[in-house]
Amino acid sequence: MNLRSCRTLGLKVAGLTALVLGPVRALSQEIGGVLDRPLDISRDGHMIDFILDKTILLVSIWFAVVLVALIWFIIRYRQREGHRRGHYFHGQNLPAIILQIAVGLLVFLTIDLQLDRLSMEHLEKTYYRYPPLEEALRVEIMPQQWAWNIRYAGPDDRFNTADDAVTLNDLRVPSGKPAIIQLKAKDVIHSLFLPNVRLKQDAIPGRVTQFWFEPVKTGRFEMVCAEHCGLNHYKMRGDFIVLEPDEFELWLKEAQRLSEIAFDPQDEDALWGWEWEERR
Repeated sequence: MNLRSCRTLGLKVAGLTALVLGPVRALSQEIGGVLDRPLDISRDGHMIDFILDKTILLVSIWFAVVLVALIWFIIRYRQREGHRRGHYFHGQNLPAIILQIAVGLLVFLTIDLQLDRLSMEHLEKTYYRYPPLEEALRVEIMPQQWAWNIRYAGPDDRFNTADDAVTLNDLRVPSGKPAIIQLKAKDVIHSLFLPNVRLKQDAIPGRVTQFWFEPVKTGRFEMVCAEHCGLNHYKMRGDFIVLEPDEFELWLKEAQRLSEIAFDPQDEDALWGWEWEERR
């Protein structure tokens, strides 16, 4: 290979590298500057972050492998003097089929199977193990177009009675105590998303769904609907506030007092709750 050929090859490789890495670098800067993860305020949110980081790592490794292979093929099979022209085929012979199956299995084993194993370990260790009801705060939420109806059991410790505390777009929980949330939609499918605890749960008409979490940091955060539910879906937001336990108890008592004052026994929609469904 003469000097001119080497220079031409070098320019081609440099151009290809810039073409691939330029958009990747710009995208990573955009993601790093704009799409930072929300603050994790839950006891177990780090498990979700770990799965996300693991996914990015495994996919990046395979991306690098493919990128190196592409560059090697470009160099190895480039058009040059004295080199026999390459023969292109559709990968239908036996060695090509075996290679495709082997690569597909390798990708499945190193990415999909690994992520599935880690996810199931986290689910079985934490999210599927609900805390005892006597140790947890219970909350019922009925989403509708386009608001969050939220209910806390009153002094009688039963839901759907006149002494319940009822709020609109205002979910409050105490720090350091598990909270079990049950949902049932009034109209269409909604999805309660709490970015700061890394959890999301669908709310379905006629069916009760639930999830739980334990916040460990106080503050004011946001809850949103993550399922397109109609024209004003983008407006379906609410406050998610974590209080110190003493502050929460004071707030809950005041919310119960105000709800009892506002309760209208003639209003058919006032008792929209349901009998708590205990699940394990």
